[in-house]
Amino acid sequence: MDENCKIISVYSPKGGTGVSTISINLASALAYETNKNILLLSIHTQFIKDIVSFFDMDFKYYFSNLPFEKLTENLIPAYVNPYLFKKFKFHILPFLENREDIDKINVRNLEKFL
Repeated sequence: MDENCKIISVYSPKGGTGVSTISINLASALAYETNKNILLLSIHTQFIKDIVSFFDMDFKYYFSNLPFEKLTENLIPAYVNPYLFKKFKFHILPFLENREDIDKINVRNLEKFL
C-alpha cells in the first residue's frame, strides 16, 4: 500500500444506522474537496445491494469476483467502477454480487487488495 494512502472505516454492527449513506457522502465530499483518487469499498455482507441500488448503475466488478491470484497494485485501477458526478469522480467497488460469493472472501484477499 502506498504510504500516502489513507483508510477511513465507517462501521456499525446493526443495520439501518446510516453507514452506507455516511460512506457515500464521505466519499463524495472527499472526492469533491481533495480532487484525489477515492475508492468506496463497501464491505457489507448483510445488505449486499445497498451501494449498488443507491448509484443505480451497472457494476462490472465486485470485490468477490476479482482475480486475486493475478491481482497486482498496477491492475487494481482496472477493476474498480468509476462514478462521475458533475466535477468530481470517485471509484466504487461493492463487496458481493450475491450471497453465494461470501465463500470467496477471506482476510488474505482483503489485505492483498488494500
